[in-house]
Amino acid sequence: MRARVKGLVISVAVLVTAAAALDGCRVTKAIDQASGQGNVTYCTIIADPPVHSGKVINAPGRFRCDDTGADSITMTVSVQKRDAKGAWHTIASKTFVAHGDDTTRQRSESQRTRTVSVACATGWFRTSLHAVEASGDAKRIVDSQSVAVPSPCSYRL
Repeated sequence: MRARVKGLVISVAVLVTAAAALDGCRVTKAIDQASGQGNVTYCTIIADPPVHSGKVINAPGRFRCDDTGADSITMTVSVQKRDAKGAWHTIASKTFVAHGDDTTRQRSESQRTRTVSVACATGWFRTSLHAVEASGDAKRIVDSQSVAVPSPCSYRL
């Protein structure tokens, strides 16, 4: 009898762990609510490495939020170039805003990606972004930089 109970307890623990792993975003949201952070919508906001398309360098930033979506995401995406001393300088930037369902998987990844472009040039480039995610009374600031890419237009895939 003890072996049956022990086996049942282990099975339940495995099922609970598997359910949590499959629904990690909702678990994160529940933890945030339990910790007093209010009604937080979980969003991933990231700067992707620059790539070339034709004769331009594209610096993409993208986002994806839980099913409910963020009230708003205000994201400034920049393409930066490194100088000879190793300092990064913004050479182009643009601010974008998305709301509600437009921040969720209901939109394709390309619809949730914002890009800044500059003419092809040699040197080291990266994407940098600054974003403010707002959901109810909660606000979260994200600053992200991609890896540095040498002369993206010289790569042939």
